[in-house]
Amino acid sequence: MLQTYGLASCWIMLTVAGWLGGATPVRAQANDPNAGSDVVGRVVAPAGPVEFVDIPPTDRDTIRANLERLWSIALRNPALNPPQGFDLKTSMIANGILPGPREPFIYRATGLLYWYAFMPAYNRVRRLDVAMHGFFVTANQLSMVFADQWQADEQGVMYYEPREIRRVAGFPQYSNGMIAVSNSSRPLWTPVPRERVLRRELAVARANLVAIDQASGAASANDPAAQLAAWLRDRPNRQDDFDKTIGDIKRQDPQLAEKMRANFAKAEEQTEMTLRRLAERNSVRPPVVQARMEKERQDVQACVAYLEGELARLSPADLKADAYLALPGRRPLPKAGCSAVVEAGFPDAIRIVAANSSFFDATLARTALQLIVVDFSNFELASYPRSGWRHDAYDSLREGMDYRALADLLPKR
Repeated sequence: MLQTYGLASCWIMLTVAGWLGGATPVRAQANDPNAGSDVVGRVVAPAGPVEFVDIPPTDRDTIRANLERLWSIALRNPALNPPQGFDLKTSMIANGILPGPREPFIYRATGLLYWYAFMPAYNRVRRLDVAMHGFFVTANQLSMVFADQWQADEQGVMYYEPREIRRVAGFPQYSNGMIAVSNSSRPLWTPVPRERVLRRELAVARANLVAIDQASGAASANDPAAQLAAWLRDRPNRQDDFDKTIGDIKRQDPQLAEKMRANFAKAEEQTEMTLRRLAERNSVRPPVVQARMEKERQDVQACVAYLEGELARLSPADLKADAYLALPGRRPLPKAGCSAVVEAGFPDAIRIVAANSSFFDATLARTALQLIVVDFSNFELASYPRSGWRHDAYDSLREGMDYRALADLLPKR
């Protein structure tokens, strides 16, 4: 199986290092914050071959070779030679479904971390059965750098601009944990103009207005007065159906038939009384639901008018300017609850961007590596200690990656 990856010697070296380094769990105290940190773990070979999803057979050898290059660089990380306090389990996948017809294939190599920890049930340090964290080396998936999607329209998805939290070997790491490795002078994203954002808000407002009208129409159909009128119109039909049913019973048991007739008349009387009371009460005090819908409708109509006014008021230059939104909770806004578009200088305003559709070079083969993203989101976004040995292990993994070697796999343009 190891020969399939061309990394047999590397896997053997790492696995043997784990065995010789004393991977046998050691005893520890339950209150020891460093329990498990001194266990020398191992890197486990992939359980199976590279998984190809919608990849043409003619491209698979090239993709396999590229994956091997990516992962062999990741395995050179000093934090994995050997791993301290955890085991690492790996897998590899290539995906041809997600990209567009002119975009390169997506590569993904996974390293799952299985921490060693003190387990009271065993009174000793053991490896966790479930991977609690992991890192991923992914190629050609531009959308990974975006932490949060704003909205989508006919032109595609719009995102909140990624926030850089640090530089690692000269490459940016964003708040979602992604480190983007590229040799390209082309930006990863482009700003979205204010006009596009305003038109998206307007489309949402108009859709909300249609939804309110539909809901209001459905509520009107349940008007008690209309229900009473319909029920009275149908009374002769109900009486005819009852008379047909009671005819056979009357010939066999006249007393039972008479009792059933009295019950039917009483039910009719009580139902009519209930419906009349509802209709009378509704005519005096309109239902709360209808009143609330009307208030919502007025608010959304005002929002539509505001957005249409903004699109008409702003100059062509203003409409082409970068779009900024106020973060939730930041008030007052020009039209609170309607539009979040603000000027660039608004406190904590965040720019709206879109993935750069021209980032990838369409003249290159789809198997070419053009962007590498090292994904540490499991650490940056997950709830794990921000200090202590597990945090130090993450720091070692992040800082020990040979990003320059990864960049050397990419074209310079």
